[in-house]
Amino acid sequence: MAPAVDETATVVDERAIIRWDGSREEIEFSLDLDASAKSAGLIFPTPSPAKVTASDEASFTAVENFAAPRAVLVNDWWGFGVEGEDRDSTEPEVLDRVRLGSLEATTLRASNVTGMTTWLKANDYSLPKGGRDALKAYVKKGWSFVAIKLVDDAGLAGKLDPIHLSFDTDQLVYPVRLGVNAAGPTSLRLYVFEEQRVVLRQFENSNRPVNAAQSTVWAGKVDDPAIAGFGPYLTVFDLVFDDPSLQLTSDIVAVPALADDEVIPTVIVANPMTLLGVPTGLLVAGWGGFGLILALAFVISRLRSR
Repeated sequence: MAPAVDETATVVDERAIIRWDGSREEIEFSLDLDASAKSAGLIFPTPSPAKVTASDEASFTAVENFAAPRAVLVNDWWGFGVEGEDRDSTEPEVLDRVRLGSLEATTLRASNVTGMTTWLKANDYSLPKGGRDALKAYVKKGWSFVAIKLVDDAGLAGKLDPIHLSFDTDQLVYPVRLGVNAAGPTSLRLYVFEEQRVVLRQFENSNRPVNAAQSTVWAGKVDDPAIAGFGPYLTVFDLVFDDPSLQLTSDIVAVPALADDEVIPTVIVANPMTLLGVPTGLLVAGWGGFGLILALAFVISRLRSR
């Protein structure tokens, strides 16, 4: 985030739907902000120039509904329930600018970090401390940028409308390094659609896991027509960066997992087993106890008759 001078805007929660066809990647992301600013910018680096369009919260709703825990019905018989500095200062080339409601997205190709930061300042983007170094690393790799200006008279706090990006890339990547100087812990949920299950690795070294607390909350084939267009296999990750300054030092790439083992979360739902409103287990136990008493009485009476 790049808020105006003397204002704050921090991403506290981030969600992204990611898919890649082997040459072009598509990302739909949604942010939840803690902000005092009414105007702020967001810088999103991409390996090649990106096309930006509006997205829809319905996409996230459909994916989240699909990846929600599946109900497992358990019969409840008892009623109890269940449990370095550049000299070049040429400003970046503006490749595209699009208006998305209260958002303005500009796609840029930069040849040097000095020109990039000059353009950002001239267009009312204020990089956080350390942001210049992160930008420089992307410029050196030849990446492009999407600068998204967020303007809303009501302020920016809360969930923003999702945004859709598409760009050419030779691997499925999600950039996070520009968040290295976030003010506090931040969370990220990634919905990764691929041909098979994937794992997350560091961009600079795909043999090293992402430096974050993470869990795989879903992994399985997509059988819901509502999201079938995203891809045949969905892997969902939750990541928490408790100390962004130490953990957000590498972007994230998704690589094929060694196995397609499914991770399908479930939630136990009690199925009350009753007869005339009384838990069947209690009825059975009651009749069983009554039968035992009769049996004992019969045995005692026979013994006495002898």
